Amino acid sequence: METIRQRKLRRYFTAIDADGSGALTRGDFELVATRYVDALGLAADSRQAEETRAATLKIWDDLIAPMDVNGDGEVSPEEFVDALEKSLATDRAAYAESIRPSANAYFDLCDADGSGEVDEKEYVRLMGAACGIPSEEAAATYRTLVPAARDGMTRESWHEMLLSFFYDEEPDSAANHIFGRL
Repeated sequence: METIRQRKLRRYFTAIDADGSGALTRGDFELVATRYVDALGLAADSRQAEETRAATLKIWDDLIAPMDVNGDGEVSPEEFVDALEKSLATDRAAYAESIRPSANAYFDLCDADGSGEVDEKEYVRLMGAACGIPSEEAAATYRTLVPAARDGMTRESWHEMLLSFFYDEEPDSAANHIFGRL
């Protein structure tokens, strides 16, 4: 029987499979970069567009590509889930090495205005461009993750949310839906 964590990891896989091929490739991350540059309204040859593409491809290079255990240039759902299960295990300290660098890259992409906080509009834009999550769904998730009393999601609260996503087995956690409804 699949655990909640495995369901979340499979949902995450589906969310970042930008072309819907059933396998992750560098092309998925190139497509996400293009979508995000377009969503931000950046000129394709601008410095910010280049930085956005570089940050997106860094996620592929540093986190996803090493999961390709059979060397076919693709990461299957099984390779993805197995790699994350092994690298994260049950020790939250493993997050710092396995996920935190890529999570920082996503945060920096999301924080388009450089304010140090991700507001609802920024979150919705990234989740739509990077993960294909409908705006209404991403906005609802954001509002459950960020209390109304706060101005936005800080880098630290971003990591707390991701830690909850990767480690918590609580079926009703709002963080379960970061990469789309389970």
